Amino acid sequence: MKNRNIVVHSDKITKGRSKLSLSEMKAFLATITTIDAKNDTEFKEVTLTKKEFCGDTNLDFRTVKLVCKTLLKQVYEIENNQAWKAYPIYQMFEYDKKTDEVRFKFNDYMRPYLLELTQKFTKYQIKNIINMTSKYSIRTYQLLKDLRDVKRHIEFELDDFCDKLEVPKSARVWGNFQFDVMATAIKEINELTDLRILGIFPERKRGKKVLSFSLKFCYADEYEDVKNIEHIGLIADEKLAQMLRRYQNKPVMILGSIYEIQLIRFEASKVEVIFLDRHNKITQFWFDTIDDLNQAIQNANDFLNKDDKQGTLF
Repeated sequence: MKNRNIVVHSDKITKGRSKLSLSEMKAFLATITTIDAKNDTEFKEVTLTKKEFCGDTNLDFRTVKLVCKTLLKQVYEIENNQAWKAYPIYQMFEYDKKTDEVRFKFNDYMRPYLLELTQKFTKYQIKNIINMTSKYSIRTYQLLKDLRDVKRHIEFELDDFCDKLEVPKSARVWGNFQFDVMATAIKEINELTDLRILGIFPERKRGKKVLSFSLKFCYADEYEDVKNIEHIGLIADEKLAQMLRRYQNKPVMILGSIYEIQLIRFEASKVEVIFLDRHNKITQFWFDTIDDLNQAIQNANDFLNKDDKQGTLF
């Protein structure tokens, strides 16, 4: 059996959905470490001693027996534009009371997501997640590890992110989401793993409702360099952030109609304004300079302050 330190699974599992509890998630990931994801071509029945299984999952054995029973009923959901799929994770789980051994075997439907993986997989050490106390910490960590070297400042749609983490509706309001979901996740990821989350920021809004947010993060071995860069640019960044916030919810005249600014960004030396159109659809418009944007805001205010308004207001 391979050295059980590394978890490797398809990116589709990372991006998929499951209703696994914290204990079930730890057991699931610990059992994945028994697989050689690159070279194994089929699932084998795996036998672990009670001590090994409890050590791998960081669970009390009385909890493990209950977890194994519930894992047999659990499925992994994978959805894309073409289809929705749900697969039972395991074919069997059993505990031999005479030998104090746990036996299990993965369901063959899981083969594309756990076996013969040569690309598009997520890889991390089991020690990074086994002591976490929140399933949201584990899932957030997985999603960030899946990004690898693509980006270190990534924007997520709030509802999509919450769907992947199975966050209840009551915790999807921005304030609740920050406190109930992300506060513990950020703390545990920073203290227990090879990643460091530098900040969480609301991005796109509809009125006061936050629709998307971004996470800024780096690897632990990059942290000191990034921290120094952040310190040097902190004052400038804060001034920029304050300036951007001043534009939020201001009226702006675009092509003869007035809209409410949701967000502005600087891209390729131009200014992008994001707003909602008459159909409540997110729309964008580009201004050549910040002065042009300021003039469009002034035009909107002048129009709104007129007694004889002629034009369109959305």
